[in-house]
Amino acid sequence: MNKSLEKILPKLDTYKIIGPKETSVRGITFDSRKVKKDFAFFAVKGARFDGHNFIPQAIKNGASVIITERKVKTAGKITYVRVKDNRLALARTASYWYGNPSKKLTVIGVTGTDGKTTTANFIYEILKTSGKKVGLISTVKAVIGRKSYETGLHVTSPDPITLNKFLDEMVNKDLNHAVIEVTSHAIDQKRVEGVSFDIGVLTNITHEHTDYHGSFKEYRDVKISFLRKCKKVVLNKDDSSFKYVAQKLKGVDICTYSLLKKADFQAKNAKEMKDGSSFTVSENLSSQKIETNFLGEYNLANAMAAISTSRLLKVPYSSIRKVLRSIKLPPGRLEKLEFGQDFEIIVDFAHTPNALESTLKYLKKKSKGKLISVFGCAGERDKKKRYMMGKISAKLADISVFTAEDPRSEDIQEIFVQMVKGAQDAGAKEGDIGGEIILKREEHVFMKIPERFEAIFYAVQKLAKPEDVLVICGKGHEKSMAYNSTEHPWSDKEAIKMAIQADRSQTAIVLAAGEGTRMKSGVPKILRKIAGRPMIAYTLQNLREARIGNIVVVIGYKKRDVKDFLRGATTFATQDKPLGTGHATKRGLAKVKYGKEVLVLNGDDSFFYKPETINKVLSSHKTKDAKVTFVTLIRQDPEGLGRIVRDKKGNLLAIVEEKDATDTQRKIKEVNDGLYVFNRVWLEKNLPKVQKSHVSGEYYLVDLIEIALGQKDEVNVYRLKDSSEWLGVNTQEHLRQAEQRMNKNLNSILEND
Repeated sequence: MNKSLEKILPKLDTYKIIGPKETSVRGITFDSRKVKKDFAFFAVKGARFDGHNFIPQAIKNGASVIITERKVKTAGKITYVRVKDNRLALARTASYWYGNPSKKLTVIGVTGTDGKTTTANFIYEILKTSGKKVGLISTVKAVIGRKSYETGLHVTSPDPITLNKFLDEMVNKDLNHAVIEVTSHAIDQKRVEGVSFDIGVLTNITHEHTDYHGSFKEYRDVKISFLRKCKKVVLNKDDSSFKYVAQKLKGVDICTYSLLKKADFQAKNAKEMKDGSSFTVSENLSSQKIETNFLGEYNLANAMAAISTSRLLKVPYSSIRKVLRSIKLPPGRLEKLEFGQDFEIIVDFAHTPNALESTLKYLKKKSKGKLISVFGCAGERDKKKRYMMGKISAKLADISVFTAEDPRSEDIQEIFVQMVKGAQDAGAKEGDIGGEIILKREEHVFMKIPERFEAIFYAVQKLAKPEDVLVICGKGHEKSMAYNSTEHPWSDKEAIKMAIQADRSQTAIVLAAGEGTRMKSGVPKILRKIAGRPMIAYTLQNLREARIGNIVVVIGYKKRDVKDFLRGATTFATQDKPLGTGHATKRGLAKVKYGKEVLVLNGDDSFFYKPETINKVLSSHKTKDAKVTFVTLIRQDPEGLGRIVRDKKGNLLAIVEEKDATDTQRKIKEVNDGLYVFNRVWLEKNLPKVQKSHVSGEYYLVDLIEIALGQKDEVNVYRLKDSSEWLGVNTQEHLRQAEQRMNKNLNSILEND
């Protein structure tokens, strides 16, 4: 569509034009990468990036109009429009661009610290059941007619262009109502500025986002600024901020709800049943009995918010009863998981002090055994809540496992410091990871396990017993985890499923004792980061996703640092002196007590292995009934790697290290990549036969291939089809290559998810 600049200008409030005034605009964007010919580019300044720095790229891509907050000396053929507030200009222009769609709909905005998604979902389902044509824009997804759309990672309220585009699509599909989740960030960043809200719903205001807003008062006032612009407001009378909010909203049409106090809509006689709850709603002089399909007092509060809103829209109680009797909570909200385990597992999005406390209080009443909580606190976010959440969990949960939750650029150990202080002030003691946890009456313990996968595996495999309740909090429905500025695919539910379904008879030994001298860093090589995570973390996750139940990590250099990071469900073996891969494997094998096969791999070259590849290697080994299987790949630059020597028929003759190879052998492109599968009994018998190298004084694992061939034992060679699954990291340049490849892989997975 084309629109003239002069029609857009009035939406910008105050402005100054530099350059041609008579021009048309074919599209609008704030992302320079999306600019096309004759687009208007809004140079918006964000938390990480400043759009003004990307103006040259926008012009190169075809922008004819630049909206900027900075002074411009010369324009040339480009039209510059200087505004005071580019976010406001973008929001108002986006609404205009799509024909002010919110004015053609009845729009309900749901805001608050906790319960936004659940409340918005309740309202949406009730309105839909009552016959109203309604769309939904929430944290989990946007729903327009029969279509669902992703709303982004860690995003509740979309940007103004996407938001108005969604609303326009609702109008085009003849919908007449829209339910939108609204965050304090979206309000402050003016993402919803161009939207006309008929009803604003406030679930509660508790401690959150003081890192962004500066103080609780500022956070609360931002919420109020949104409610002031709504035609009607629905408030929770039980919320501690109710009086303050109501006072600030004098003159606004307010409707109240409560579980405890007299209100416009009051819940009475609330009772929990086996699989739900019942209560009576008092409205004016009438009462209506409601039965629900969910439990928890905080969910009843969300239901009351939805009931109050629906009644303002004249929805009959018959529709309300029908929905609440059958509706399921949104994904990741007090979601019970069943994978055949003999204890209860709950996934919940609780990531604020109030939400965590509400969830744990409810589950504490429900649990016949121990209550075990696994959660973290996000990096680069409200630091004050870390102490609060550590203290809350330590008081309510019998065992608290502190782990990662979007650490971003922060050191996870530093985040733990504040959580631990809260737990200790609550009287909890640190538990012995790996030891048996026996709790005395009223005793509470906490543990620190940085890797979330390992924390979940440890809780599932080592902590939870029959009649216990294990709750994993903080991520809920989310599909990614942020390390530095990189989003990594993640799912609590998938991690739990893998932990429960892991093959405990299958063991992997990860060799991770090396220093990595060529890296020129005091950090152990396997803790060097790739895309924000230590390289060993990818190896462990790949093994877990391959359903490897037991992992032994052989550590040596700065073993305390490595152990602090890897603690959890892993077992440790120590190689105090660097005596080679054969010696390291021997140390690891001493920790393996059962299982037919043992997988051995390096911690510094295995982070790109796909779980399905690991399973194919294991399957190949079992099918061939081999004593030894090792993996090879074709490399055009095989320098430094052992060459695979075969006869004319392709049969394996030997592995020759480069220093021992002839000129002809050095030309061989097939190399050994260092991943092995051994028959455990065979390995125990033959590992002592490996001789110390006269040159280096080390014992090499690869010598077992020569031993097996000499004994005419079955040796299976598995060639990698995709050589990009292996990358050895020995230098800073290798690390840079790994970073580039990992970012590309992660982005590809998220884009195709």
